[in-house]
Amino acid sequence: MTLFDLSIGVNLGQEVGQIVVDFQSACLPSNLDRRLDVIDFATPDKEIDTSSYADVVRVLILTVSGQYDHLVYQSDNLFTIEVRLLTVDELAATQQQKFSFTGDRLSLNYSKY
Repeated sequence: MTLFDLSIGVNLGQEVGQIVVDFQSACLPSNLDRRLDVIDFATPDKEIDTSSYADVVRVLILTVSGQYDHLVYQSDNLFTIEVRLLTVDELAATQQQKFSFTGDRLSLNYSKY
């Protein structure tokens, strides 16, 4: 996406199966206010929906599956969102990190005195 003002605030969030990007104090040309079906382009994305309300432009990126990773960066006026599917090994590593304990062990004794 091309930004015409480099000071535009960007809020990025995730909901189940989608990435939500809000551009604050921005306007969307009427020819870009639309929904794109991108499933045929061999991407993990299914739809890209751009819309505007008040002074916020919202981009919703719906993914084919909820198992994805994304990278967002800005270089001058070019704002880029890269989405890729996670491999089985990456999914396993993510689950292991999420549920693994990293700390000192604790021993509790519940015997009655």
